[in-house]
Amino acid sequence: KQRLIGALRAPDVALAAGFRNPSSGILTSAGVTMQSVRGLLGLASQLERLADSGLRGDVYECGTWRGGTSIFMYHILRQYDAVRGRGDDARRGFFAFDSFQGFKRSGTDKRLDDFLDDDRFAAPLPSVQRAFELFGVPLDHVRFMRGFFESTLPQFGAPPNPIAVLRMDGDLYSSTRVTLRCLYPHVAPGGWVIVDDYLWTAQGRRHARKTKLCKQAVDEFRAEHAIDEPILYKYAVPSWRRALTSGAAKHFVADQCAR
Repeated sequence: KQRLIGALRAPDVALAAGFRNPSSGILTSAGVTMQSVRGLLGLASQLERLADSGLRGDVYECGTWRGGTSIFMYHILRQYDAVRGRGDDARRGFFAFDSFQGFKRSGTDKRLDDFLDDDRFAAPLPSVQRAFELFGVPLDHVRFMRGFFESTLPQFGAPPNPIAVLRMDGDLYSSTRVTLRCLYPHVAPGGWVIVDDYLWTAQGRRHARKTKLCKQAVDEFRAEHAIDEPILYKYAVPSWRRALTSGAAKHFVADQCAR
């Protein structure tokens, strides 16, 4: 794990994949993941628990950026499923949602828009796919969904299989809200919901105080649907595990994603 983490965070890997500022040709940020070592080790522990439980299902990452965290999840699950003799890596689907061009401007918060209007947040899809190939992830194991979540997720429809891991890394209120609305109803009992940006604020509070971000979207959704599974912090990134049993409060309307 440590060797894989080191490689994913290394600048030379990002350069090899072709992540450069299109105008200056300079690498805009090191590595192919923004996750800390502690965050990736915590994620590995969650995936190990998932493999131990025998839960079937696919892996969704909404906010893939350069692909490093998805690559990490693929290899950890492949290794642990193989150790347990399941070979589930060939049967788990991996779905990578991203605009692959950075953030779109909200038009309502200039400070936040200016902060997010930065080349380092853009990750062109060909370079992302190249990163997957560099780390030995077959592209036919991954379905890349390009576009802003508000468009791609409603068009995506019902997932083909239950979701074992839903990892959200979209930063903003609207992208988090639509991800939960469209995909949370399909998270399998016992599946993980990981919210990378639950505690995120733009550096130096470069956004208006009235602007809602990821945390507000999560808190509102959980309250509206009486989701009472506790948010855990012991894996470094806030997350919760969907309850193994569901009652009336856990039911969702079929057309929720379209609303």
